[in-house]
Amino acid sequence: MMNLKFFLPILIFLINVSSTLAQSEYISANYTLLYDYYYAHLTINNPNGLNNFNEIIGMDHMIGKSDNDVRVINRMTKTVSTNIPSIICQKYKNAINIDLQLIGFERIDDYSFNGCKNVTGIYLYGNKIATIHEKSFAENFMLQTLSLSNNKLTTLPENLFVNQQRLENLQLDGNLLLNIPNYIFRPLISLKYLYLRNMQLTTIKSEWFETLGMLKTLDLQSNQIEVLPVYIFIALENLASLYLTSNKLKIINSNFFGLIHKLTYVDLRSNQISAIDEKFIDNSPLITLMMQTNLCSNVNAYNGNKTIIKQGLQVCFDNFETIKSTTTTTMPPPSCNIADPTAELCDIKVKIRAVEGNLTSIVQNAFDLINYQRDRITKNENDIKDLKATVSQQQISLDEKDASIAAIREEIKQFQSSSNNNDINAEIQNMQANINFLLSRSCTCN
Repeated sequence: MMNLKFFLPILIFLINVSSTLAQSEYISANYTLLYDYYYAHLTINNPNGLNNFNEIIGMDHMIGKSDNDVRVINRMTKTVSTNIPSIICQKYKNAINIDLQLIGFERIDDYSFNGCKNVTGIYLYGNKIATIHEKSFAENFMLQTLSLSNNKLTTLPENLFVNQQRLENLQLDGNLLLNIPNYIFRPLISLKYLYLRNMQLTTIKSEWFETLGMLKTLDLQSNQIEVLPVYIFIALENLASLYLTSNKLKIINSNFFGLIHKLTYVDLRSNQISAIDEKFIDNSPLITLMMQTNLCSNVNAYNGNKTIIKQGLQVCFDNFETIKSTTTTTMPPPSCNIADPTAELCDIKVKIRAVEGNLTSIVQNAFDLINYQRDRITKNENDIKDLKATVSQQQISLDEKDASIAAIREEIKQFQSSSNNNDINAEIQNMQANINFLLSRSCTCN
C-alpha cells in the first residue's frame, strides 16, 4: 500500500503550484531536440499584456543544453498574451526562428525582439496585431522571413524595415493596410517574395517597387484594383510570377511592365478584363497565362507556346485595338519590343521617363528623413543634458555627505586628544553610528 504520509505533501505542493499558475501571469517552457535543433516550447499566460517578467519557469534543460543552445521558439496550446514579452529574446538570444502564431498579440513594441540579433525568421500569422512600433525589428539585421499575415494592421511606420537589407520574404496579406507609406519597402534590396493579397487595396504605387530589383514573386490577389499605373512594374527586372487574381482590372496594357525578361507566370483570373495589348504577350517570355473568368477570354494557357496563348486572346486583342483607335484620350507611349535590337536602349529611356516623375517625391522623402534624424539627435542631446544635470545634483549631494563625514571625524579626533573622560567613548560610538548611517545612504558612481 502507498505511503500516504509521503505522497500527501507532494500532492498538496502540486495543487498549490497549479493554483498559483492559474491565477497569475507567467511564461513557462519545456525543451526538445528535433532534427538537431533545440526547441523552447512556450506557454504564455499574460492576458493583461505585462512586460515585467523576471524568469521563464518550467522544466530543466536537457543534459548539456542551456538557454544559449535554443534555436527555435514556438508556442504551446493555451497560450494568450496581448504583447510579446521582452524576456523571451533576453533569455534565448541565439534563436534563429521565432514562431508565435495564433496567440492573440495586439501590438509589437520597440523592445519585443531586442536581443534576438541572429533571428532569420519571425512568424506572427493570425494574431490581432494592430500596432507596430517603428523600432520593433531595429536589432534584427539577419532577418530573412517576416510573416505578419492575417492580423489587424491598417498602417505601418515608414521606417519599420530600415535595417532589413537581408529580408527575402515579406508576408503582409490579410491585413487592411489602407495606408502603406510610399517608401516603406525601399531598404528591402534583397526581397524576393512580397505578399500583399487580400488587403482591399484599390491602388498600388510605383514607389513601393523602385528598389525591389531582386523581387521574383509579387502577390496582389483578392484586392480591389481597377487600374494599373503605367510603368508600375518597370523596376522589377527579375519578376517571374505575378498574381492579380480576383481584382477589378479591365484593360491590360504592355506599358505596365516595361522590358521584363523573366516574367513567365501571370495570373489574371476572375477580373473584368475586356481588352489586352498584344505587345504584352510579344514583349515577355510568358509560359503560363491564367485568364479564366474574364469578359474577353476564359482560357488558361500553360505550355509556353505564344501562338497557342494568342489563339484564346484574339477577342481581347481586337478590343484593345478598337479602344486605341477610338479613344479621345492620349494612349501611353509604346512599350519596348523585346525582339528589337535597340530594346535595351528603349528600356533605359522608358525607365528614365518613369523615374523623372518620382524625383520630386524622392527628394522630399530625403528631406523628411533628414528632419526626422535631426529631431532624434535633438531629443538625444536634451536627454543627455537632463542626465548630466541629474548626475551633477547627485554629485553635489555626495560632496555634502563627504563634508559631513569629514567634520564628524575631525570632532572624534578632538575628543580623543582633549580628555580621558569616561563619556568620550560613548560619544565616539554615537558619532561612528552617524558615519555608518551616512555611508549607507551613499552610492558609488562610475
